[in-house]
Amino acid sequence: MYKLSIHGVGGEKENAARILQAKLSKYGLTIEQLCQNEKKQQRSFKKYNFKTAFEKQLLIQCACKIANSKGVKAYPDKKKLAISLTDLEHLELEAFYSYHLELFRKELKAFQEAFIYKHDIFPVDQVPGDPRELSPKARENLERVCSIIGSLSESNYVSTRKRLTG
Repeated sequence: MYKLSIHGVGGEKENAARILQAKLSKYGLTIEQLCQNEKKQQRSFKKYNFKTAFEKQLLIQCACKIANSKGVKAYPDKKKLAISLTDLEHLELEAFYSYHLELFRKELKAFQEAFIYKHDIFPVDQVPGDPRELSPKARENLERVCSIIGSLSESNYVSTRKRLTG
């Protein structure tokens, strides 16, 4: 996050600086302290919570990305993962993981909508609204869902009622 706040482009740079400052304030740290610690490469364990197997995998992937797989040590607990990183890497991991977890949740929601529409898993009398009446943001979301629909596999499901009645 620190590197992004210095070398980022446009809004990316400002957003990274804002998130970094918030994290520094939260833990009572300064950039100077982090840079000194980074130079010393002192690592410490911090516990991170996760709810699902995917969240755990994403957390580990993010930690490896932040530390470039150098010396990342993780010890699992039931729904926590203790990860050894420098203070600066811990701050970066929190922001990086939070961002990607939120992005994943948005993408998952779009995938779920696409899956339901692709396989007609809704009442027959439910008619979708007129796309011309949608807001620009809703129309953009519909276009994303439609693009996902095109990439999904076809279903060959035949209902039990149809199979029994011929």
